[in-house]
Amino acid sequence: MGAILFSGSAFAISNYVSDNTAANGYLLCANKTTKAVTFPNKLSCPSGTIPLDLGAVTGVEGPEGEMGPQGFPGSVGAQGPVGPKGEDGTNTKALIDSLGKIVDPALYLITCGTSIGSGFGILVTLSADSKAKGYLGVVATNYHVVKNCLGTSISVTQNNRNLGGIVRNWDSINDVALIYTIGTVSTLAPAQTKPSRGDTVVAFGNPYGLEGSVSIGIVSNIDSDSVVTDAAVDSGNSGGPLVNNAGQFVGMNTWGWVGAQGSSHALTPGNFCREILVCPVTSSFLTWSR
Repeated sequence: MGAILFSGSAFAISNYVSDNTAANGYLLCANKTTKAVTFPNKLSCPSGTIPLDLGAVTGVEGPEGEMGPQGFPGSVGAQGPVGPKGEDGTNTKALIDSLGKIVDPALYLITCGTSIGSGFGILVTLSADSKAKGYLGVVATNYHVVKNCLGTSISVTQNNRNLGGIVRNWDSINDVALIYTIGTVSTLAPAQTKPSRGDTVVAFGNPYGLEGSVSIGIVSNIDSDSVVTDAAVDSGNSGGPLVNNAGQFVGMNTWGWVGAQGSSHALTPGNFCREILVCPVTSSFLTWSR
């Protein structure tokens, strides 16, 4: 049986006919003896020729052949090098434990109506007038946590201990506020040096009212007013401290991009000196404000 290449396809000469028909307006014929292909220019093949199959009709299947011998299995490839040993979590737990001893006493749950957030004590010299009114401590938080309780009493608690307080100073633009408390507070010191990308940081707070929660991450970047971190920050973490491995706060957990993962922003200590505090040039809050 012969074959012919036509428009990139091979066609077998057989007795089968598909689209090479007079009905389709063309006809190719093959000589039964010489296998020569002719174009008769009419709608029938001359004597001694047969129509050439241009379709995809499959011929009669031939007998099944025997399977060849199976080759030998290949040799086993060389084993790759052993990867580095992962952390067992011991160092992380030790860091969290040591930071907890510093931060937990200074972490507070802030409740303003239906708004729940976090706050932490900072060292502020109270005026004689404030002391005369019975205020003994100052807790820093976000403005958006207490915006509905400005100038009124507010709940500041820690392990069911209510310190009592009032929102005295706030800065809505920079989203910071100060709560003066009737009870004494433990305080956190601001970091004295600017953090760098890759530094380990830990976010403390009360997400969804769950007191004393922590999440660990790194500093992803630093912009003009905030430290960007991949430490998980959820609703209720607002106002809580982001601390370095020495327990100093490098920022106040404040906001993140909607739908983003690993991009939370914590306001730098210098934000406290914009409106709510009078900070001398030697103030520790200003050591790396910008």
